[in-house]
Amino acid sequence: MKSELKSLNDITLAYSTVLLDTCALLYPLNGSLSRSNARTIKEKILISEQMRDSAIFFKEFLEEGGNFCVTPLILGEYIKGSYYSYKNRIKKGRGPKGDLLEFHRKRKEESEEMRRLIRVLEDNRRIFQLDEDEQRIYRGLREKYSKTLRRNELRETNIDFLVSGVVVSKTRNPTCLISNNFRILRSWGDILNLEKIPYRQLRFFLRRDFDAFEMVYFRKKI
Repeated sequence: MKSELKSLNDITLAYSTVLLDTCALLYPLNGSLSRSNARTIKEKILISEQMRDSAIFFKEFLEEGGNFCVTPLILGEYIKGSYYSYKNRIKKGRGPKGDLLEFHRKRKEESEEMRRLIRVLEDNRRIFQLDEDEQRIYRGLREKYSKTLRRNELRETNIDFLVSGVVVSKTRNPTCLISNNFRILRSWGDILNLEKIPYRQLRFFLRRDFDAFEMVYFRKKI
């Protein structure tokens, strides 16, 4: 069954804790290419424009009072992706021209907007933290489900994102994860089944379009 698409504002009004993954911060699923799959300069320009516009969208959302968080590892991954040295690539009189020059300009814009979003995340204390008791639960869940998480080939950043969400779904109000990573999605379903967490306590959304998020329905295993 296909769910109705929600805006980010709809989601943050419904869930007190909303965690965003790096891929969802960068671009939506619909009509998007990843940078590694781009073959032409024009495709790379489109990707930079999407990532720039996404950074602007999330920055303005927070500035207008919106509420979502990123984990420290997600922030670190996003910061790493924001580095881009325009000056090292553009040298007066003998630099790139045409579409290639436009691409470097778009990458510069993308990098600037990503860094602005990073500052807003930090200034508004949107970096998610677990308290001491939650950290103890976190360590236990990491150990308990290490085989399941390894089987789904999750990277450390992905594991931390998912397990953090599982922890606060137990200790706080209903929680929402937003990610376009289908390995995380698969692991979310596995842990809901194994941990017997009520579906309404830990929701999962895909970022389908610019401000359109699709709730994933959970199928309980018998």
